[in-house]
Amino acid sequence: HGPGHDYKHPGSVEDIAWSPVEAHVFATACTDGNLRIWDARDATKPKITIKAHDDHINVIAWCSVRSQEHLLATGCEDGSFKVFDLRQIKQKPSPPPPSSSSSSLSSDKQ
Repeated sequence: HGPGHDYKHPGSVEDIAWSPVEAHVFATACTDGNLRIWDARDATKPKITIKAHDDHINVIAWCSVRSQEHLLATGCEDGSFKVFDLRQIKQKPSPPPPSSSSSSLSSDKQ
């Protein structure tokens, strides 16, 4: 890919952190309270979106300890912080289109 890929966020991006073990993976923190995990090879949308906080996420950091690189910490405007084990994150399926007649979707917790 050439330089200057455009990645879209609904609000201000407060922090960006590259994975310490996966060369194409990075995370972004946004004022909408969502933590997003991206693959730089596919800029169309984040691979994972986690509603991490109810307020702005100001900072994120990957754990750099060998064998613990799956941990990602977020710091919030309200003074709280969280540590996520990315091995445990399960993306919820996208909701069906409004015209669909399918029954309720799985309610996996994040």
